[in-house]
Amino acid sequence: QASGADEIESAVEGLLLLPPQIKKLRIGNCPDLRLFSGSLDEGTASSQRLQGLGSLILFASFGCPNLLSSCSSSSTYCPFPTSLQYLVLRGVEGIFAFAPLSNLTDLYISNCGDLRGEVLWPLLAHGHLTKLTIKGCPNLFGSEPPRLDEQNHPHPYGLQELETDGKAGILAVPLCAPLSASLTKLEFWGNDDMEHFTKEQEQALQILTSIQELE
Repeated sequence: QASGADEIESAVEGLLLLPPQIKKLRIGNCPDLRLFSGSLDEGTASSQRLQGLGSLILFASFGCPNLLSSCSSSSTYCPFPTSLQYLVLRGVEGIFAFAPLSNLTDLYISNCGDLRGEVLWPLLAHGHLTKLTIKGCPNLFGSEPPRLDEQNHPHPYGLQELETDGKAGILAVPLCAPLSASLTKLEFWGNDDMEHFTKEQEQALQILTSIQELE
């Protein structure tokens, strides 16, 4: 769409304004693709960006490492619409937040090395996230896992299924304690280096008393 602004002509070459009514969006194997971070004057522009797609319930990105690189470097910025229920991110670089996504029920993250636990775990406090998959994020929690507050949260933690490769330090007592009443399925896969559970992982497994399925 013609904008009439000379200063952004080169920037908008190849710019895609998304249909605001779409419900599912999958983007794959576009290594140079990135969200546009400039300004546009059209009245419809804000609703045709990813963050403004109010009908979007599923977004999946794989093979697009630079997708979020031009948006923000802040751990408080969320580039996704709040309508999302299912989110899949594979190999996406950058720092961003999930906290406003109160409708999200299913989150899949793999090979997102910049992701940190402090922007991920507030989702659990809303009680809506029921399935979480984390793979290839070895630095997610660093050496000290955050301690989730079991007493002062507005809703019970509702996570029911957790899939992980065990590399992110997610199977630790401080993280698992608030999930003990809700988590019914735990699955380990994709870790060729894992030979046995560590003592800390064993302690975490012991407190997950609602587990019905272990793979």
